[in-house]
Amino acid sequence: MDVNAEAPKMPQLKDCPKCGRSNMSDARYCEGCGASLKDVVPQTATPEKKKGLLAKLFGRES
Repeated sequence: MDVNAEAPKMPQLKDCPKCGRSNMSDARYCEGCGASLKDVVPQTATPEKKKGLLAKLFGRES
């Protein structure tokens, strides 16, 4: 494994101002409600940090 390799790029998403659904950056209309995404600026998706098993079991934040 190459430690100098670039991390995979996160996709650009547009969140619908009407229903909140995430859509691909090239979408013109929301896949959920059909609202126009013409004026929505794409944002880079950020991966969710998951809690470890022990944090889940004992209710602690990681």
